[in-house]
Amino acid sequence: QQSSGSMVDGVCAQDVMLREDVWSMVENQLPLSSRAMCSRVCRAWKEAVEASGLDFGVATLCFALERAGGSDSVMERVFPEGACQWPEGGRMHQVRRFLKKHQLRVYDPRLSAVSWLKLALLEPHDGWLCQGAKRTRVAV
Repeated sequence: QQSSGSMVDGVCAQDVMLREDVWSMVENQLPLSSRAMCSRVCRAWKEAVEASGLDFGVATLCFALERAGGSDSVMERVFPEGACQWPEGGRMHQVRRFLKKHQLRVYDPRLSAVSWLKLALLEPHDGWLCQGAKRTRVAV
């Protein structure tokens, strides 16, 4: 019996995707941005994506940087002029420092999300960006 196309004979498509053998085949075909979006489907998918190697916050930042073509527009969107100051050492402070470091650099061609992820690995080792980049597995 099929109802709304998502369940056949009591098997839910979301449950099939969570099978380790199926998920490993699918995730290896997905770009970093799509893997990050998968973590927003439901709690079970979020757990599966994170367990297979993804830090949602760092992956989303890297994808935004790829899409924007650099840190200038991301910097303006996240930290508009006159915005409140973020606490020293917190995640947003680290993001601001990272964006400022790469703000004036011209990258040609535009860097991919994976390249931004590699740049995050060069941040201080005890920081959120570096730790999140280390947790994020890149499919090859």
